[in-house]
Amino acid sequence: MNQSINLSFGQCVRAMRLQQGWTQVVFSERCGFYQTYLSRIENGQANPTLSAMEVIASGLGLTIFELFERVRLGLEPAAVAAEPASPAGQTNVADGSTEPSPGCTPASNLAATVCE
Repeated sequence: MNQSINLSFGQCVRAMRLQQGWTQVVFSERCGFYQTYLSRIENGQANPTLSAMEVIASGLGLTIFELFERVRLGLEPAAVAAEPASPAGQTNVADGSTEPSPGCTPASNLAATVCE
């Protein structure tokens, strides 16, 4: 990975915020954050908690898992829709394969795998 995960995450958040036409002030108020904190996240200078990431995802109308997938794919919203689905729509987060990890079972009502 050439750039830090913080910077990748922040660039993705910024791109999606701008796609919605929101300023940092508008989006930070929507999330309940200070604008300066959102700026630091977008610039890769902050290390947001999972709870903060979930709030950001919700503010963008996504689940945290959808947000992580967009970060993984390099923030291109079109790339998420264009990526071919794996069999039964499931991907092993650990290695990217379409086979569940040991101890994991496909969740029938989710496009995910549940791990124990």
